[in-house]
Amino acid sequence: MSAENQLTDFTDRPWLDPDARPFITLQGISKSFGSFKAVDNIDLDIYRGELFVLLGGSGCGKTTLLRMLAGFETPTAGTLSIDGADMSSTAPYERPVNMMFQSYALFPHMTVEKNVAYGLKRDGVKKAEIKQRVDEMLQMVELQDFRKRKPDQLSGGQRQRVALARALIKRPKVLLLDEPLGALDKRLREQTQFELMNLQDKLGTTFIVVTHDQEEAMTLATRIAVMDQGVFRQVGTPAEIYETPATRFIAGFIGSANMFDGSVEQQRGNLVSVRLNTGDLVISVEHDEPIANGTAVTVAVRPEKIRVSKQQPEPGTDNVMRGSVKEMAYLGRNSTLRVAIEGGQVLEVNSQNRYRARDGQHEFDWDDQVTVSFPPASAVLLTA
Repeated sequence: MSAENQLTDFTDRPWLDPDARPFITLQGISKSFGSFKAVDNIDLDIYRGELFVLLGGSGCGKTTLLRMLAGFETPTAGTLSIDGADMSSTAPYERPVNMMFQSYALFPHMTVEKNVAYGLKRDGVKKAEIKQRVDEMLQMVELQDFRKRKPDQLSGGQRQRVALARALIKRPKVLLLDEPLGALDKRLREQTQFELMNLQDKLGTTFIVVTHDQEEAMTLATRIAVMDQGVFRQVGTPAEIYETPATRFIAGFIGSANMFDGSVEQQRGNLVSVRLNTGDLVISVEHDEPIANGTAVTVAVRPEKIRVSKQQPEPGTDNVMRGSVKEMAYLGRNSTLRVAIEGGQVLEVNSQNRYRARDGQHEFDWDDQVTVSFPPASAVLLTA
């Protein structure tokens, strides 16, 4: 593929294609319960085949939005369309969607194959077709050897796959998943995330997932909408949201970030000097937009972007600060250090453990005097 074609190939990023038609469109969607506004004037386009994640804390409005997509809640205002059809007056059972709940809601008295076949039987599908589609779906979720078992004879991960197969067998255009992995332990949840991604990729079905787990959202999503107080704070790919957060809220909500508050001292080209409010420190950060001197800003730096050393770094363009290790946690592949710098601010720093620790001795220890440093390109300048 030529460089020119690469620039205009939107196959995996249809949201960047000005000619692409959204598969799901929300325009001015709001939902109020009495005086409380759960969802507040939301606009959103989701494209066919996306694995789109609604991410936010409890009470942010993400589940209410999912229920409006399913038809279980009626918007107070706004319009909602799927595949070009207005869903405003369409009953839940007539929408081209299916929903998988966190509890899985399996029938305990039915076998795996009967649970999966249930929706097709209710729709009056012929027995031969039901058998064929159940066989195909069980093969896809790798449960063909468990078809005669009942839910209480399955592991949590297997029950999750039964619920997924039951939701997908009716071939919905959109699958809505409300905290689909919340009932699984950490290791199984991590494994199942990749299984879910692979299955979605095979089927090409549009998935919309609700979760409060940032790591899960980052793993699963083609794009993420971060919700807070009924509105979207940022919509973007996992990399965009993590590396270029739009606001201080996003920087703090997604992963960890060290925040330096200060004011702009000067800007030369794309390099901005920020004088911090604490201590006598000036740090540099890359920023492409013009910004006035004196503007109050926050500089956000992720812990893994900061280098820590017992030696003074070679002179250069990096921001360098002296500090003392106040807390540390050994996590195997890396250690998390909390380093107090001039002015009293404590930074979180991730240090990769490149060498084996011997006799309980690690590279850093409490009260070690260290330098921390990061290049201007590793920081993000925030004005909101």
